[in-house]
Amino acid sequence: MRLLCLAALSVSACFAQFQIPGGTQGQYNSSLPTLSSGAFNVLQLDSSGRLLINCGSGCSSSGTSSSFTAAFPATGTAAGFEDGAGNMQPAGVVVIAGGTAGPYALQIGAVYNSTLPTYTTGQGGSLQMDARGELLVTKLAAGKDACGGVFYETGMSFLPGSITSLTTTATCIYSAWFNNTDSASHTVTLQDQSTACNSGVCQALTTFSVPPSSFLRVELNGSKFVGGIKWTADTANKVAADIIGNQ
Repeated sequence: MRLLCLAALSVSACFAQFQIPGGTQGQYNSSLPTLSSGAFNVLQLDSSGRLLINCGSGCSSSGTSSSFTAAFPATGTAAGFEDGAGNMQPAGVVVIAGGTAGPYALQIGAVYNSTLPTYTTGQGGSLQMDARGELLVTKLAAGKDACGGVFYETGMSFLPGSITSLTTTATCIYSAWFNNTDSASHTVTLQDQSTACNSGVCQALTTFSVPPSSFLRVELNGSKFVGGIKWTADTANKVAADIIGNQ
C-alpha cells in the first residue's frame, strides 16, 4: 500500500496520510493541485480544516437564501415550470379573487371567458365560471347532448294564461319546476315550438295537473326542443315555474 501511495501521490502527501490516524483524511494546500486524467489526490481542506467543495458547472459561486414573506430573490436554484419553448419559467400559486392569473401561475379557482375554450384530446384547462363567479357545469347524459354549451334558465316567473314563447333557439331541457301557489289545482302545458310531430306541435307536457299548494319538479334529462320552448297554464299568475337547460 505504501508503494502504491508513493506512486500516485507526492512523498509529503503520503507521509501526511499515514501520520494521521482514522478514516478518510484531507490535506491543506496553499495552492490547489492541478490533476491530469486518471490521477489520484487527497481531499482538499482550507487552512481551518474545512472541506473544499465545488460543483462542476451551472452553479453560483455562493448559495442564496431568503426569508418567508420576503421578496422573491432575483437569483437562486431554478425551480418552476417548463414553457412551450422548453425554457424555465418561475412557478407561482395564485388565489383568484376578481383578478387575472399570471401565465405560469398554479391557479386556485375558476376563470371567466366570454367565449368558452374548445379543447382537443389530451389538453387540460381551468374550471370555467360565468361573469358572476358561478361555476359552469353541464349535466350531460352519456357525456353529451344535442345542444350547445350555453347555459339557459328562464328564471322563476308566473305562467301566463295563454300560450307564450320563451325562446326560439333549440334548447335541451334538464329540469322544470312548477309551484302552484293557489288553493285549487291548475294545469300547465309545455311545448316544442317546432311542428316536427306529424306536422304538428310537439307537446312535452299537455294539461299537466299541478295539485293545490304544491311544488313539482319534472326531469326531462336533456330532451331537445328543436324549435324552442313555449308554455301556458289554465289560469294566469297562479303557477310559478322555472326551466333549466342549455342551448
